[in-house]
Amino acid sequence: MNSYLSQLSPAFITLAEEIRQIPDSNGVIKRDAGKLLPEIVKSIQHHVFKALPPLIEGSMATTSISLDKNHYTPSNQYNTDAFKYVVHIERAFFKLVDSGYIQIVTKGWQDRTTGRSDNTKYRLTAMFKQWLVKQLKEIGFTGKLYTLVVDPLLMPKEPVLRVQSRNKDDLSLREPRTKRLLFKTTPETESITSDVCRINKLLSKTWIDLDLTKPQWEELKRRLSEHKKKDKPTFIRYNNRQLYRVFNDTDFSTGGRYYGGWWETIPNNGSKGTQFRRHLVINGKATVEIDYSGLHPAILYAKEGMTLSQDPYTPILGKKYRDVSKRILNALINSKQDMESGPRNLKFRFDDQPLTWGKIKEKVNDLHSPISKYFCTGAGMWLMHEDSLLATKVMHHFAKYGIPCLPVHDSFIMHHGYENELRDKMNEFFEERYGVKSKIKNEEVIFYRDEKDFNAKHALEDVITGYDLPQEHRLNEFRALLNI
Repeated sequence: MNSYLSQLSPAFITLAEEIRQIPDSNGVIKRDAGKLLPEIVKSIQHHVFKALPPLIEGSMATTSISLDKNHYTPSNQYNTDAFKYVVHIERAFFKLVDSGYIQIVTKGWQDRTTGRSDNTKYRLTAMFKQWLVKQLKEIGFTGKLYTLVVDPLLMPKEPVLRVQSRNKDDLSLREPRTKRLLFKTTPETESITSDVCRINKLLSKTWIDLDLTKPQWEELKRRLSEHKKKDKPTFIRYNNRQLYRVFNDTDFSTGGRYYGGWWETIPNNGSKGTQFRRHLVINGKATVEIDYSGLHPAILYAKEGMTLSQDPYTPILGKKYRDVSKRILNALINSKQDMESGPRNLKFRFDDQPLTWGKIKEKVNDLHSPISKYFCTGAGMWLMHEDSLLATKVMHHFAKYGIPCLPVHDSFIMHHGYENELRDKMNEFFEERYGVKSKIKNEEVIFYRDEKDFNAKHALEDVITGYDLPQEHRLNEFRALLNI
């Protein structure tokens, strides 16, 4: 089966000719595209395909775009498609805006004092949706609009190797939102790029989805709508199944974690409801998630020739406040200087153990005295590089057999049938690198159509309508594309 979006190429050429006739905000009509027409069409498709997933799902989520002329220069290695500002922005993006097919929601900004900035945000309009539906009807598309998300043309085509420094006060291990830094192409960078591309080639042939009941889909939609921070999406882009690595220096000795997979950012806080990662399915099959327990503390202990035999967080403030303790210990490991106060948005006086920040730090230093010398030295930066090396080994072990393995920093998600092999390899690679054994744990598998627990967990109407859920339609469309 051919990709439906690939069959729309003639329609996009017609669209490019159409929008050229629309005057800009100054009443000027651009001259005939001439030899630039193929480039303009390519740019139009780029803008459309990036913003298409929310449109076909009925979401108001926006898409980011840089309008900085410096981004579209030959010297910018992150401009991998070699787009030119005059074509990509002036003759494609702005003309789509002038024509009513794209709406700019928020304009980009930059604060030169703090170094913070954000790109312009846009979305496709209802007018474009009408155009799209008409074109799809003409080529015989009769499926559900949201199933177009499986189309390979919607997969991100972003640089797989990036360098972004971290802000001084950034104690998190999330993807940094700072300006990308240029780096020299070397055998090392080419090797890193090749490794990621090898993983992405496998993921391009893999469909990853959530196996949920209708009430759970509604809960997910509600939970996503509550996200306010930039690094927490309000909409799931199922087409985002291509990975990239983000290093924090041009020596490639800090950072290096894998980002880009949509499964990394879905709601997973059990205290607020469903832990959605436990419902992930790979090619329609149930999964298991296994992670290294307290990986960064474990690596630090291993550097001292010791095995971390117990949970590093619970002893700090007790089981009730384990999550708080985890944030505290990780903040001390990640901070580049002595912390006179605790992490932001964290309370330190609890009803049953009123400890000051100073007392908490003292307790952490006592409990973890073998590794306390690493506290407040910025160790988190090189520890992220360490865990990225482990992740690379684990993923490539399975990739050579054509088996997808999804990374979530210090954990991995796979078809549940590979649970034992995954656990063995995680242990093997940790011991191989550090000379001591690791401690790992796994989450319970939850599969909507798992016969073992099905009757106890789901109503009869869910059984009847189970095969009319969105994940089934997306999977079937994906299988059709691959001729499975």
